Amino acid sequence: MHGCLKQGKPDDAEEYFRQARARGVELDAASYSVAIEAFCKKPNSCLALELLNEMREMGWVPSVVTFS
Repeated sequence: MHGCLKQGKPDDAEEYFRQARARGVELDAASYSVAIEAFCKKPNSCLALELLNEMREMGWVPSVVTFS
């Protein structure tokens, strides 16, 4: 996912994130941060806020990188 973002392909990063979640892959806070960054590059950043809330519900504290 991170590689997709570096190549300027946030849609691809989002798709990989969604596929991983659908398959039940256990994702870490770094994966969520990358997905949030991908969602922020899209017109509808509401998806980024949803992931941020999910992270909080799981007890993860988003880092400064996530918020920036």
